[in-house]
Amino acid sequence: FGTDRMAEITLKLKAPTQEKSVQLKENETIKELRDEAAKAFSVSSARICLIYAGKILKDEHTLTEHKLKDGLTVHIVIKNEQQASSTAGQGSTATTPATPT
Repeated sequence: FGTDRMAEITLKLKAPTQEKSVQLKENETIKELRDEAAKAFSVSSARICLIYAGKILKDEHTLTEHKLKDGLTVHIVIKNEQQASSTAGQGSTATTPATPT
């Protein structure tokens, strides 16, 4: 396959208490980076907030749009789960109230 044009890059993910590295193709999306971060830190991707150059990275953007290159550090914030615990199955639906407009 002609994938040799797409370079593999390694990004450092820096959380307040630990640091990990992930490898991605340079044309991948922020969502794919979020998924890799979730695996690296063993949390659900919904809890991951990625920050680079003072901006929160949005899923639909690509690594190149944010000028993320090999060896750079992305800051990661792992949000607390909203009243969810490790016991699955107890009211597994989200309880955020809908606000009618």
